[in-house]
Amino acid sequence: MEKRVWEAADGLPKSLNRLGNDIACLAIDKKYVTAQEIKDTANDMVDKHWREYAPILRPFLEELIKNEAAIVLLRYLYEAGIGNIHHIQNIEENLKNMRLKSGERIEQYHIRDSLNQLVRLNFLFLSGPPENIVFVADPTMAHCLGVALRAPERYLQLYQIRNAEEITNSFPTENGLESEPE
Repeated sequence: MEKRVWEAADGLPKSLNRLGNDIACLAIDKKYVTAQEIKDTANDMVDKHWREYAPILRPFLEELIKNEAAIVLLRYLYEAGIGNIHHIQNIEENLKNMRLKSGERIEQYHIRDSLNQLVRLNFLFLSGPPENIVFVADPTMAHCLGVALRAPERYLQLYQIRNAEEITNSFPTENGLESEPE
């Protein structure tokens, strides 16, 4: 059940409030809620988010597939906490020893170009003097993308995104994780 709640809300205050409200409404007439009703309500929220964001995420992913360094950057942002504020200097420090499939080292210009691409695609905001901080533009959308990347057979493949494996193979899937998300 924890996995379903994570997929539905993952600490996002508005989503958690909405999920809690939806679950509480189930108990109004009968004074209790079953575990299955909680799971079904969480699943409904995941499906609602996917329907809402899939039309936005499809062109985003189709553009992202063209930039391997941006995929590496995106994975790093998810590993570091997609909902966090990220300092560009820390991103550069953490990615400086990584390599692209070609064997080429990821350089500062790869990172800057990738950050700029994610800003242009309205996935990240660039902020702070002198533009040294980034954070996701829409945390719920970013969470929805993270859920989809962990379970591409359930989400991404439904929309037949061409070359989706370029991204999905870069992220651990539900089966590839040792434990459930916290």
